[in-house]
Amino acid sequence: MNKFHQDQFPDGPRILFVGLAESTHTHSWIDLLKTSGFNVRLFALPTGIPPNNWKVQTYVTKVMVGDCGSSEYRYRFRPDLGRALNKVQSLMMRGMEEYKMGPWGRKWLNQVIHKWHPDIIHTLGLDPASFLFYKWIKTIDRKSFLWIITARGGPELALKRKLPEEQARISAVLRECDCFIADNDLNYRYAIELGLDPKKCASVGSVPGTGGVDVDAINILRKEKASTQRTIVWPKAYECPASKALPVLEAFKLCWQRIQPVKIIMTAIIPETRMWLANQPPEIRNTCVTLDRVPREEMLKLFATARIVLMPSLTDGVPNTLYEAMGAGALPIVSPLETITPLVEKARNVLYARNLYPQEIADALAYAMNDDQMIDEAAENNLVRVREIAEREMIRVKVTRFYHKLLQRRSYPSL
Repeated sequence: MNKFHQDQFPDGPRILFVGLAESTHTHSWIDLLKTSGFNVRLFALPTGIPPNNWKVQTYVTKVMVGDCGSSEYRYRFRPDLGRALNKVQSLMMRGMEEYKMGPWGRKWLNQVIHKWHPDIIHTLGLDPASFLFYKWIKTIDRKSFLWIITARGGPELALKRKLPEEQARISAVLRECDCFIADNDLNYRYAIELGLDPKKCASVGSVPGTGGVDVDAINILRKEKASTQRTIVWPKAYECPASKALPVLEAFKLCWQRIQPVKIIMTAIIPETRMWLANQPPEIRNTCVTLDRVPREEMLKLFATARIVLMPSLTDGVPNTLYEAMGAGALPIVSPLETITPLVEKARNVLYARNLYPQEIADALAYAMNDDQMIDEAAENNLVRVREIAEREMIRVKVTRFYHKLLQRRSYPSL
């Protein structure tokens, strides 16, 4: 029997999420509410579908050949006109910025809202979820639900807010929403500067976009002390506005003789990084293991076998990989960003290196690969620290209370 239209808690409040169905961040945040008494569903953007074993009702909008999988928790929308499908497919091919999902997407969301009556609609990410939803709300009764926005910690606000056209879009959605959530204090400040009413800042404060990490579940994966390992995991071996790969490859050359023996695992690698790696000296090239994007569970296993997790960046909010590396007992090497330095200390929790400075990255790698005592002490310190700032059960309680409190205030404005 198909379970899509069966609410787990028939008398409970309803939250409709809008976001990337293929994202583990989406799954992880929504899973916070498994036992909360809330009924949750996801209206997926047309970029992907969730895994079959994820038991959350999902409206699938991705244009696909054939069916979208066997999950009884999916409902796939099929527009009557094939031309509509072809139009959406062509728009998607032009890139994330341009797809509109057409009038049928807006119409279907309207139907979902009018038939399911969510108390809260929560868009995950400014671009594209919140920007897209903002265009649709002009045809939706705004009094029937509260709108929450979560901003990702990377360039959504930190970089794009300086572009006039992006500033206008961001300001518009921030003024329209009822509540705003960020993973760092700096993004709250930026949002207020762009027009967010300070009263709309979420009472939950700064929380990881994944809803935190299960520290015990991650730490148990570690079988040997990090100081006995000679593996560096570089989880973001790609080029994007938030981070650059070439300085890291240059750093390997600068410190190569100081970090031997070593194994380097590069994940999420892109063709550009592969090209530059192919032009590295043979001794470096032959030591590197290159992988495409790997499932989160596999990434955590890699972290638990690593001595170092290397993640320098230009802007990053508070990266979830930082929390995961800390829980897994590997030493994080991160950039001294304003969003990170208040949380962790040099040598006690992490080592710092700016992304565009190969010598800083090289020196941090050499330090970490040659100081066993620092590595093991940092692992002990990080197990304590990550429980303080990102323990999933603690955040689950805070987030559940936040949603309930928000609905209570809506019913009783004087509270």
